[in-house]
Amino acid sequence: MKRFIKVILIIVAITTFRLFWSCCSCNDDYFSFEYERVLISNIDNSGQWSKPSDVNIMPAAGVAFEIQIVGSEPVLTSQCRKRPMGFNALQAQDCNCEDIYIPNQTIRSVRIRTLEKLNEDYCCNADVTELFLANSCLACEDIGSFYITFDELVRRINPEAFYQKPINQFLIYLIVPVENTLAQFELEIELSNGRTIIGQTALIEIIE
Repeated sequence: MKRFIKVILIIVAITTFRLFWSCCSCNDDYFSFEYERVLISNIDNSGQWSKPSDVNIMPAAGVAFEIQIVGSEPVLTSQCRKRPMGFNALQAQDCNCEDIYIPNQTIRSVRIRTLEKLNEDYCCNADVTELFLANSCLACEDIGSFYITFDELVRRINPEAFYQKPINQFLIYLIVPVENTLAQFELEIELSNGRTIIGQTALIEIIE
């Protein structure tokens, strides 16, 4: 009798598992998009960790920005069905699946020029890309992988797909102090189809 009850309990457990933990099967749809514009926001880099800032004031040795290369976002969303195994009478239920976004272009280069005199060596409109480092790994625990050159950045920011939203995101840091009371920069993003998209930072007041 005890053995019979044990067998029944095992069958009930397996049935319950199959009902509630059945495979959530997403379809193979994806959304292609075009890179459209560059959004630039300020970063407070004065402490140990970078954080967003909504003021246009930065220390001379702590100039940093967040870059978002934003793509077109489609209206349609992919669908997913939960398919209970062995329960044909049950109505399939919707479940959440991440949308997949695949860019139609890759990013070939990222260039930066200063719109204000930076120091005695770099005047207005000078190319200052070499004076910046980047961070494409916003959630990295290893601080040694934070700061990379722009050549390395381009190799890292061309994934096969993005999930949830078509946005390519990274941070940039000026590695020399600004020797001026104002600073402003322009980013030029060259794409594989020959297009160039441009974005400008806010005009930044520099403090010591």
